[in-house]
Amino acid sequence: MPELVKSDLYVQFPTGACGNLYFVIGGTLWSSNGTNAGTNPVNDPFLATVGSFYNLTGSNNKLFFSAYSYKTGRELFVGNACSQSTNSPTASRPAPDDLQIQRVEKANQGIYPNPTRDILHLNFYRQNTERIRISVTDITGRTLIDQYVTSREGNNNVAVSVSSLPPGNYFIKLSGNKKQVYHFIKLD
Repeated sequence: MPELVKSDLYVQFPTGACGNLYFVIGGTLWSSNGTNAGTNPVNDPFLATVGSFYNLTGSNNKLFFSAYSYKTGRELFVGNACSQSTNSPTASRPAPDDLQIQRVEKANQGIYPNPTRDILHLNFYRQNTERIRISVTDITGRTLIDQYVTSREGNNNVAVSVSSLPPGNYFIKLSGNKKQVYHFIKLD
């Protein structure tokens, strides 16, 4: 292990992925192939925007962890621990020790309350800002509500008024880069 480990700092959340050991020291994500020369902080451009790493877990070729981003708060991230790309100044690919880290979509996507009387809340995740069409249809496919919103990067919550709809079964559809459809019941 490098000399850094012998200081007052300690190793947190050690886990294996793709034949390497990953761990956190002093708030920095490290990887090790078991040699002094192969034990270094992970060099991934995405890590410049996150910190406070927690609960590293390796699974096959992936490294999962939670981290904090000022923009979106604490979220789940995943990295490819077996990245074999080249380090070329002209290439847009990451260096060999990059994990190609990205956010994992939140599990709390969906609608609530369901059934509802007046307002239906939509929870959804988007990796980028985009224009999204929200439409409500009845069971015959007839569009009854049609509106557009601009999502933000990360988790989104949009309230849709369904108070003008008669009681019954409906579908709400989010269109954009990722399409989602949910069934809901409108109460009297």
